[in-house]
Amino acid sequence: MQAKTMEERQQILGQHVQAAVAAGYRIESQPTVMAVVVGGGEKRWMISVDEHGNVAKQQVYAQDSGNDYEQPEIASSDKVAIWLFVAALWIGAITIAIARWG
Repeated sequence: MQAKTMEERQQILGQHVQAAVAAGYRIESQPTVMAVVVGGGEKRWMISVDEHGNVAKQQVYAQDSGNDYEQPEIASSDKVAIWLFVAALWIGAITIAIARWG
């Protein structure tokens, strides 16, 4: 599978974010190839696009604001997925920096 350009990944993300907005979600944040959307009941979903154009959607939880809300435990498989996602972002950023500044 051929790697997608950053522009292609952003376009794919844009399509998914537009669909979420059309379904009643609002955009909370949208860096280059991931977004967090918030829907009914303040449910947050992270939508991300990897280097091959695959889209991942995962429910995320707000940080504790000091109230009695207890965040659910994150499964170890989700932790691995999050670490892989963060690593992919760093690799992408480094690759872009090297390409731009040689």
